[in-house]
Amino acid sequence: MKRYWKTLLISFVSVMVIGFYYIQVAIAAKGDFTFKIETTSGNEAEIDNISLAAYYQRAFYQRQLNISKDGSNSINVNRSQIDYMFGQELPKIVKEYIEEHRQFMRGKQYYEENYFKDEDYLVYAAIQDFDQVRPGDLLTVEVDVLELKTNERSSFEIQTPAQESYNWMGVRDVFMQDGKIKIVATGSLVNSGEELRIFTVDEKSKVLQEDKLIVKVASEAGIVTNLYLHTNSNESLNDNYYLYEIKKYKKMEYGGPSNEYLSHQLYVYNKLKNEVEEIVIPAEIKPKMTFLYGAQVFMPTYSADGIELNHYSIETQQWEEPLHYDYTITVNKEEPPLVQLMDEKLYIVNRVAGEHLLYIGDLRTGESLYEGKITAEHNELSSNGKLHIASVLKNN
Repeated sequence: MKRYWKTLLISFVSVMVIGFYYIQVAIAAKGDFTFKIETTSGNEAEIDNISLAAYYQRAFYQRQLNISKDGSNSINVNRSQIDYMFGQELPKIVKEYIEEHRQFMRGKQYYEENYFKDEDYLVYAAIQDFDQVRPGDLLTVEVDVLELKTNERSSFEIQTPAQESYNWMGVRDVFMQDGKIKIVATGSLVNSGEELRIFTVDEKSKVLQEDKLIVKVASEAGIVTNLYLHTNSNESLNDNYYLYEIKKYKKMEYGGPSNEYLSHQLYVYNKLKNEVEEIVIPAEIKPKMTFLYGAQVFMPTYSADGIELNHYSIETQQWEEPLHYDYTITVNKEEPPLVQLMDEKLYIVNRVAGEHLLYIGDLRTGESLYEGKITAEHNELSSNGKLHIASVLKNN
């Protein structure tokens, strides 16, 4: 009987998955997902080399799109059916690693944070899955190193005793420094706290040299504490810092209002000096978001007068004069504005009155460069669903 139900369940799931796939194919074949970026003011050349990663949802189906000034294209055409159905998309840099080092990339996780590459090495690190560990149990870290000039490869494991009881621990970044492999990891504690640690491994001896605790946030009765780690996503930027935030909220009863904000602490970890610096946030700044961009920390705030982009220089350890943009945005709590810093520019995509508006400002001068909107062709499919913008992409 048990086997019968198992077979029936597998058959049901298979029918649903196949049916879902062919519905998507049929919709895509109609070519009804048609959106584009339309300029309303500013220099249209600002959007020549960008596109918007988006997904369009209507009823039970969803489609991933890439929207530019020339129109929209599905980004799923050349992907496997399974990837397509579950909405997975490999990071661009991981795709490059697969194309250039196919043998090395076999059997690995495809998260960008698990890899480091410079002119000499391609390094991969991952912490093996575990159900739960207790203090003293061994955490196993898998390390794989490819020497790019000789194509020699070394794979090994290190084991480090767990310092706390963890529900999980994952790699957030990998880098090399003076012949040492640094593995940055965050862990979720069984008692609801979180940790940020750095494991240091000697590349030649393949021995764990240090297990350094950077920060630990413990659980407190009636308080929700969150630890956020920011890294420079653009490798061409100064990559000497991590930024982490600790936010505390008063825990509200189930069904009550949202958690009450209590405190916000900000810290920079200097990778070269192995030091932590606290950044004191001025009381007048009430940021909704925080960004690490090069050696600067940005915190945008919004008002009827426009956007204030507060910024702190890590190198001078000072808050600098905020940049002001004459552009008003309306914050929608259900869909907060997408804010992104890229190529010395500020990109904002905001939903207003049912449509998405795109704004581009100069990150160095505060000058407004471009305003536009995402428009849809007037057909039933495009107008009855909902479009979500995930990120701004730089095209090659």
